[in-house]
Amino acid sequence: MKKRINLMMILQNRIVSLGAINFIVIIVSSLIWSNSFATIANAQSVALNMAVNAIVCIGMLVVLAAGGIDLSVGAVVALSGALCANLMMHHNVPMVIAIIVALAVAGLVGVVNGILIAVVGVNPMIVTLSMQGLIRGIAMLIAGSGITNLPPVFTDLVGWKIGGFRAPVFYMIILCAIYSFLVAKTKFFRRFYYIGGNEKAAQLSGINVIQTKVLGYVNSALLAGLAGIIQVARMGAAVSSIGEGMEMTAITACVLGGASLTGGYGTVLGAVFGVLFTSLVDNIMIMGRVASSWQDIVVGIILIVAVSTDVIIKRNRIRIKK
Repeated sequence: MKKRINLMMILQNRIVSLGAINFIVIIVSSLIWSNSFATIANAQSVALNMAVNAIVCIGMLVVLAAGGIDLSVGAVVALSGALCANLMMHHNVPMVIAIIVALAVAGLVGVVNGILIAVVGVNPMIVTLSMQGLIRGIAMLIAGSGITNLPPVFTDLVGWKIGGFRAPVFYMIILCAIYSFLVAKTKFFRRFYYIGGNEKAAQLSGINVIQTKVLGYVNSALLAGLAGIIQVARMGAAVSSIGEGMEMTAITACVLGGASLTGGYGTVLGAVFGVLFTSLVDNIMIMGRVASSWQDIVVGIILIVAVSTDVIIKRNRIRIKK
């Protein structure tokens, strides 16, 4: 019984348990692929590949904390990137203005999501799934067959390096640091957890639940929009397929890191550890020359295991309280 309780305590501290798992995966993979995995170049590649996902994941975490979900983030990534590139290449709009417009449109998507969910009362999964299809279609119209030859001043935003690590990695670190502080120390962001824990109690305590939920979806969309701009600048081209499946990766990473699909839990560091784990899995599958079609299957299995673990942990919390 004592061993079982100790195991549950370790699982509940998801940062510790997931950090340990990541460490073990890195050590084992380094032993198996010592000449390819255990290299600085591969570490730089893993960090770069997880950067955009981590930025999207931060926004998803805030939404999940309030008991919501946002399945439109991947499509917003595609839309913002395509719109920014289209404005610069086909309409000669200055880079700064194009970025602002793209982020504003992304924010507008968040407003629409938030109003339909918080004000109208439509199920968040239905709203954001419908928005996903709508936005992806618009992104296809804007991007067409693809927008290439983007101006150097734009691609230079992510072209610089420090210690061999490219700019998106440092954008990720900065945003993670900022949101770690905001989530842990500011009253506004703690409101999302209060709402996710007990919405009625949060409303009775004076929290504007509707406004907070709307701003949560706006925040998620803005971060997805920023991720899309960074991704397009990194690739040097805008295509409508960017961001496909990113919402699944973000949800998986958040739940792995300690967030709950019913709200009230989760940390930025835990979510980042979740992104690191999924990135390591992708990297290992590439090292093992596993077909890319298996990656979605593996992510799906990981999500099922993570959600099941979350349910078990939640039941254990209820038993302990009783």
